[in-house]
Amino acid sequence: QRPLQIVVGASGAGKSSFIHAGVLAALPPTYRVLTMRPGGAPLAALQARLADLHTDAPTVVVIDQLEELFTLCTSADERTRFAATLAELIAPTEPSLRIICTIRDDFLMQLEALTPLRPLLSPALVLLGNPSRDTLVRILVEPARRAGYTLSDPALAHDIVSAVPDRPGALALLSFTASRLWELRDRRFRQLTRSAYDAMGGVGGALGQHAESTFDALTPPEKQATRELFRHLVTVDGTRALATDRK
Repeated sequence: QRPLQIVVGASGAGKSSFIHAGVLAALPPTYRVLTMRPGGAPLAALQARLADLHTDAPTVVVIDQLEELFTLCTSADERTRFAATLAELIAPTEPSLRIICTIRDDFLMQLEALTPLRPLLSPALVLLGNPSRDTLVRILVEPARRAGYTLSDPALAHDIVSAVPDRPGALALLSFTASRLWELRDRRFRQLTRSAYDAMGGVGGALGQHAESTFDALTPPEKQATRELFRHLVTVDGTRALATDRK
C-alpha cells in the first residue's frame, strides 16, 4: 500500500526472515522481487539492481541491512545521493515500484539525518519487536513436531521462553538454544529432553559454553586478536560499532 517501508528492529530480531519468508511470500505472483545489500558502494549496488527493472510488472526492491550505509560506506556524499535516489524512485503518485528496507534500531537516527529521506520516514517505519510468549513457544515446539519429535517435559518450552523475556535478541537466543537441543536430541525416543537442556546450563549456559569452546580452540595470537577485536565492537554509548582493520 505504501511505496516505502522500513522495517526496524534489534539485531537478531528476524527482520530479514520477516521480509523474505513473510512479506515476499505473501505477494501476488505478478510482483517481481529484486534484493540487494548496500555494501561499501551502495549507489552502484542500487543502480545495478535497477538495471534489471521491467516496467511491465510491479516490482519490489528489498534493501536488506540498510545500516551498511553507515558501517561499510565511508562517503557521506554517496549516502546522501543514495537517499535522494530512493526518494526519486517512490516519488510518482502511483509508482509501480515498491521499496522495502531493513535496518537495525541503533542506526535509525543516522538514517533520519539523511535529508532526502527525512520527510518520508515517519509513515514508512514498521517496528519489529519480539514475538509474543505463546508464539515463541510455538516456534520451539512446531518444528520439532514436524520432524517427528516431542519435548520430554511439556513445561520445557515455557521455561526456555521464560529465560529470554523482553530481550531484544530473544529470537536469536531462542534459535541458538533450539539448535543445541536438536544436536543433543534423544534419537531413540525422538525427544528434546530437559536433561540435555539442564546439562548445557540453560539458555545462558548454552551460549557461554559455545563461546568458551570457540575461544579455547584459537591459537594464542588469535586469542589476543579476539580480545582486541571485542574491545572495539561496542561504542561508549552502548551501540554496536564497525570493527575495521587496525594496523
